[in-house]
Amino acid sequence: MTARNSEASTDALHPLLKEERQFHDEVLRCLNVLSGKIEGCGSAADRSGRDKILSMMVAFQSRVKRIAETIGSEIERKYRLDPVKDQDMARVSEIDRAIKSIIQECGDDLSAFSCSTGEELAVFNEKVNAHMREFEKLYDERKKILRLYRIYG
Repeated sequence: MTARNSEASTDALHPLLKEERQFHDEVLRCLNVLSGKIEGCGSAADRSGRDKILSMMVAFQSRVKRIAETIGSEIERKYRLDPVKDQDMARVSEIDRAIKSIIQECGDDLSAFSCSTGEELAVFNEKVNAHMREFEKLYDERKKILRLYRIYG
């Protein structure tokens, strides 16, 4: 049995493993797009001498990078999952949808951000920080649920 066939049969036996891989891939892809938008906004701010915006984008980029590294390191861990309770599986799926929505909202907010006033900058900064706090809270909850079912080795 090849590694690919082994993966396919594992996915058939345990749908959460497949969902976990898909979740990590999608979230990392979304974070990469968001990171590109942040970089573009930061570059524009740097060119126009808007130091406050540049500083905010650097902090935002750092936070997104840290989250992506955490998610990326989880993909590399080798483990299997015990059977997951239906209510936990449903909650993980719900969290996954919410996390993807948060990332999309951050990207949309960033795309709409024009920073024409200091007030707008403060509102944008608070929105992004609220999104990131919610992301981290949900991701921690997700990790706690799945930690109960992981068996390393």
